[in-house]
Amino acid sequence: MYEREIGERLVAAAKPRFKDFRVDFEKSSTAASRASREGRDGLDPATASDWFHDFDWHLRLPLQQLYADQGAWEAIVKYHMVRFKNYLGRSVPWPDAPAQATLELFAQRGRADLGVDLVRAYIDMQLKRLGADLSKRNPRGPRKDLDEGVKQVIGALDAAIAGAIPDRKRELMRDLEAVEPYIAVHGGDNDRSWLETVRRELWMERRA
Repeated sequence: MYEREIGERLVAAAKPRFKDFRVDFEKSSTAASRASREGRDGLDPATASDWFHDFDWHLRLPLQQLYADQGAWEAIVKYHMVRFKNYLGRSVPWPDAPAQATLELFAQRGRADLGVDLVRAYIDMQLKRLGADLSKRNPRGPRKDLDEGVKQVIGALDAAIAGAIPDRKRELMRDLEAVEPYIAVHGGDNDRSWLETVRRELWMERRA
């Protein structure tokens, strides 16, 4: 992959400090975007935005490898947790390609335990979000001191969220099926038991 090789060179040239993955990534992406705008390293100026945002992870995947080489595992985990909490939409399948590559990296380097922790953190987060959505089924209603128009807007939003619950459950079941092989191979008995409990609770909710 030509872009991946360029990404490796650009990341190395940015001299990451291996303390904060996001900071090192932003440093690399800024340098890559500048190099692209200036037509250096064989880059097309038209791709400057692509390098800045790193849509295809040509920078972040090599950076992860370097972090792994340095044993800076927790920084990688932290970055991905912040990523799926703050940036991924509720209906985006997970693990997506970058997350899958990260889980595989953990397993290859003998740190599959961190991959299992990441999986559990993601599923637990989505369960918490789903629980918040379920509360919209029987909302307490907006505060009485609100304007009538505001009350109507809040009621419509609550109804829309409640109406999307069946889709949200199907999406979470999809994610469970995607991570089940990883848990089966790399998780312990407690992790596999946890997965079955989550699956059972979701099925019971779907029948309710």
